[in-house]
Amino acid sequence: MERLAAGFFIRIHSFCIMGNHFHILGTGMEVEAQMAPTEELLRRYKLIYGKEAEPP
Repeated sequence: MERLAAGFFIRIHSFCIMGNHFHILGTGMEVEAQMAPTEELLRRYKLIYGKEAEPP
């Protein structure tokens, strides 16, 4: 969950895993995402999809 949240510019504040569902309290980091340089976006893409993955 941390890896995907970091890849998609989401800050997770808390979460709770229940028996048949879960709750997540998070904040989207919209400004950071818009200001991120291309190198940072590529780094996060590879964090999500693996080091060998090439963006479309």
